[in-house]
Amino acid sequence: MVYAMVRPIEPLLPHNSGYNIRNLERLCQESGRDVHSLCQIHVVGEVLAIRERFWDAEQQCFWLRLRDEGDFGEQWLRKDGTSLGLGTILEALPSKRPSAMLQQTHRRALREVRSVRTALDHARGKEGKGLTTPWQPWHEVPRLSLADAQLGAQVNCGINGEEWARALGWLKIAPGDDDGPLIQQLLSEGVLVVEHAFPPDFAEQFLEEVSELDNGWNLHPAPQLTPGQRGDRIVWIDEDLAAVRYGARCVASGIASLKALAHVLNPAVSRLHRACAAAGDPLHVLLPKDPASEDAVLTVSPKAQLASYSHGGGYICHQDNRFRPSHGTRLNSRELTAILYANPTDWDLQGDGGALRIYLGSEQLESAPPPEHPNMEVKPTVGTLVVFFSRLWHEVLPSERLRRALTLWILRPEEEDSWIPTAF
Repeated sequence: MVYAMVRPIEPLLPHNSGYNIRNLERLCQESGRDVHSLCQIHVVGEVLAIRERFWDAEQQCFWLRLRDEGDFGEQWLRKDGTSLGLGTILEALPSKRPSAMLQQTHRRALREVRSVRTALDHARGKEGKGLTTPWQPWHEVPRLSLADAQLGAQVNCGINGEEWARALGWLKIAPGDDDGPLIQQLLSEGVLVVEHAFPPDFAEQFLEEVSELDNGWNLHPAPQLTPGQRGDRIVWIDEDLAAVRYGARCVASGIASLKALAHVLNPAVSRLHRACAAAGDPLHVLLPKDPASEDAVLTVSPKAQLASYSHGGGYICHQDNRFRPSHGTRLNSRELTAILYANPTDWDLQGDGGALRIYLGSEQLESAPPPEHPNMEVKPTVGTLVVFFSRLWHEVLPSERLRRALTLWILRPEEEDSWIPTAF
């Protein structure tokens, strides 16, 4: 069997040893080898001769053993039809002479191979001279800049009609309207939950794409302010990354729909902000900061966060933002937290755990509320949307199975430079 790589993929681990950093570190310890000898980077344009193929019933995919061995011995690639979390990865080479177009594509791909290898050799050469810290492949992942996290972008950019319609449907309002019962529920109660936010076919594809992204070794352990704070792996992703790099068009549409939701909510939240400012509420006295304005106080983070909690993973009770009376400012710019879940519909809170628990009316509390504080629990099934004000205390209860969520923060930047980087 001979295959050609048609898109770049992340470093892989041999055989079925897992995708995350914890497994990689364990493998390094057990084998006595470093990360460079364990990770082999296969990129576009490489022709791969496959010696063996076997079916993995647990992962529901084929594993292909390469004819050529790496530094550590056998090399294996996962193949589940057409994808490895990044779109099409392997395709059989044609039996006859390739067309001129295919030959040109292959030559272009080989140039990319050489550029990637040159960059890696350069990085490792500097490392050998003690000029850099050891190169770690999981550090080369999409990031969210502080400027994007603080200021965001205007909420009406690059959203198509389908996503506008979806956001309007979530809030049950007609085009041109900027208020309704569900918007008022969010403003008064602080939380809004919408079930069946996606049609069944879209929800099924969304679930599959998020699973492929997770299984493709694309998510990496989240930073923690304190040990044991959270048990998820994350990646920051926008519409372009989702659609082009990962081939996840439904995930891209989901991100755009959350941004459209921010646009639909902007007039009502802006009116609330002006009313609170007129009443002297210290939380609202500062002026909006560009790209926000008094008529449109909300912006959106350019990237959403895709998170996956493994067995036993959770997130301790916390706030995504809070008001600091001593400073007269908020900790950061986050105003609303919007989440789309990507977990099977047979999720059972009693057996599977993993509920999102939101403590109602807890914005003013300076420490985590006691268990008896009024709260609501959200079951994280695919197609469930939850939106809440970011100053509400909330937690993710330990999950007994893989639990995945796509989160976009809707921002309200202020003139006061109040941003303090946090692990949240």
